[in-house]
Amino acid sequence: MDSTRTFFKEERDPYYIKGFQKGVENGKNRERARASAEFAERLILGTNHTDEIIAILAGVTIAFVKAKRHSVAKKNRIKK
Repeated sequence: MDSTRTFFKEERDPYYIKGFQKGVENGKNRERARASAEFAERLILGTNHTDEIIAILAGVTIAFVKAKRHSVAKKNRIKK
């Protein structure tokens, strides 16, 4: 009797492939979110744009920009 290891290959399993693709997609989404957060922070520090304009430019929500602005201000107070 053959071993199941020789018969069953994870790489050919449709559930394995689907899970792998989902993992890759999640990784890309995290990278995009990180880039958007960094861009929003740079806009907060480098411009006088309103929260609404920064949210549109960075592709994030206004609430996120307000929270980011608060954390940047807090970070700057600690540095000084």
